[in-house]
Amino acid sequence: FERVLESPGTIERVQPKPATKVRPVPLCTLELQKRASRWLRLAPDATMEVAEKLYQNALISYPRTETEIFKPGLDLRDLIDRQRGDPRFASFCGDLLDKPANDPRSFCQPRAGKRDDEAHPP
Repeated sequence: FERVLESPGTIERVQPKPATKVRPVPLCTLELQKRASRWLRLAPDATMEVAEKLYQNALISYPRTETEIFKPGLDLRDLIDRQRGDPRFASFCGDLLDKPANDPRSFCQPRAGKRDDEAHPP
């Protein structure tokens, strides 16, 4: 390490490599609690309390489900498009839906997970 600091080097070339991100699966209750704990330091009961309030205000789907699969006929693009009428989400929804399909930031369907309790959509 010290030798590297003592003698400056020269970058001769840079080779970019394509990077891809795997589309996420919808969050089930357990995964929601794990991520809230890891990233937000929320206890599981606090996470579910927040999720329940968001659900009661029609901001998220039913939070207590183990389903990771959207039913084939569900049009998520339409659901996002409906949110354009709300000034809090209009800009984000427009950015997501109006980008060309080949733009990595454009909307794409989440991939299906493995679990489906058939009670509620994710």
